[in-house]
Amino acid sequence: MDQTEFVVVLGMHRSGTSMLTNILVNAGYFVSEKEDLMQPADDNPNGFFEHKSVIEANDIVLKLCQGSWDNPPEDDKIEQICIDPFLEIIKQYYRGHNKVVLKDPRMCLTLPVWKRMLPKNTKIIYIKRKREAVVTSLMKR
Repeated sequence: MDQTEFVVVLGMHRSGTSMLTNILVNAGYFVSEKEDLMQPADDNPNGFFEHKSVIEANDIVLKLCQGSWDNPPEDDKIEQICIDPFLEIIKQYYRGHNKVVLKDPRMCLTLPVWKRMLPKNTKIIYIKRKREAVVTSLMKR
């Protein structure tokens, strides 16, 4: 498991994270079995490439901080949260895969919690899109 290469794709909703994660999956990175993925939607017909357990873990972290993805808690509150046993269970899901990609927009907020579990050589790709473009896309959705 220590030799598994992890890539974390970070970025706000509607910033291109699904597109990039799709590219990584097509390049051989494992994100999840199909039944464990968040289902595609009309506004993202190719899929979100988000593992349901990763989403659940991020929601738990935010809830423990009295926050949510659209009401972010203070950074220092997030850093104090420990759900490491739950994250270790998620990490075991990826056993046997050489290259893994994790993606969930909530990870922009919860990354400090995940960093304790992820290998030191984890690569983080942060996509930044102009705020106005994100807002426009969210409003259109």
